[in-house]
Amino acid sequence: WLASAQARRPGSAAATHPGAHHGRGPEGWPSERARVNSPPSRQPLSIMAPASLSIGSRPRPRAALAFMAVALAWPHKVAGFYLPGIAPHEYLKGDRVELKLNKLASTKTQLPYEWYSLPFCRPEKVEHVAENLGEILRGDRIENSPFEIYMNTDESCKVLCRMVYTKEQMLEFAHKINEDYRVNWIVDNLPAATRVVEPATAESPSRIITIYERGFPLGFKGSADIPGTMDGVAYVYNHHRLVLKHHTDAAFEGARIVGFEVEPFSVKHAYAGQWPEAGAPAPALQTCTTAAPVSHDLTPQAVADAGEVVWTYDVKWEYSEVKWASRWDVYLYATDEQIHWFS
Repeated sequence: WLASAQARRPGSAAATHPGAHHGRGPEGWPSERARVNSPPSRQPLSIMAPASLSIGSRPRPRAALAFMAVALAWPHKVAGFYLPGIAPHEYLKGDRVELKLNKLASTKTQLPYEWYSLPFCRPEKVEHVAENLGEILRGDRIENSPFEIYMNTDESCKVLCRMVYTKEQMLEFAHKINEDYRVNWIVDNLPAATRVVEPATAESPSRIITIYERGFPLGFKGSADIPGTMDGVAYVYNHHRLVLKHHTDAAFEGARIVGFEVEPFSVKHAYAGQWPEAGAPAPALQTCTTAAPVSHDLTPQAVADAGEVVWTYDVKWEYSEVKWASRWDVYLYATDEQIHWFS
């Protein structure tokens, strides 16, 4: 209010220089008082052109060139910024690699849900992580996960958690599966690519077809054509084989992640004895071992009645000749889910 009043007083500094009450001196330059009293900013420094460059109907090339010279020679340090995904990240062997969980999306309902809207395994503290503007514009809701992944370290039959669900919770999973909801995971800014499996039939066994599309199904519906399933019953994918591809080069130290594939399985896990109390090591699984990994021929995990679900995963690292700059090329030919209008 005081600045506005001074601006209206004849002969005042604010009246003489229109930008003064906004912390600007003659010719639109920031006043010394504004520079001294302004709190330090964590944002990148933005240098504004003086007002004299834009007065009149024609531009002033000489004045513009002079301003550019001053801007380049500006004595203050300019704060830089970093957009995740723009610069490569090198991992040393054993470094933690974070798997992030994106929203559940469906082309059938067009309504996305946060990952933890369903009772999945949770970390000690759930945090929302948005890495860049594109993820925000897409309506993504990215959260951390309890997965433990380390660079170039394979894992087999690792137990994520064991959950005991009520019938109502099981039906929540079944409802999302029936509505064709898909899982979207991210590693090092790469979305998970799906390894699609053709189900076994009476004439031919199941086989894997590697195609690239965003995310993978939460589960599937049983049918008479899929052995071991009941028609119309929903089955959840509770075991995931994570295939991470890395590239090394003499030009940098460590390795860069250049590929991320997920092959989902549904398996009703079995184990000997009782499940131990919380905090104790998980028992050895009879349905998943290093010598006999999970396959699509095992009895799948139905989500119809109250009961337990054991969530597990494998981690497999593979070397790839694909360079970091070309790691997105395969996604250019990938199919994508329809745009959800409610993001």
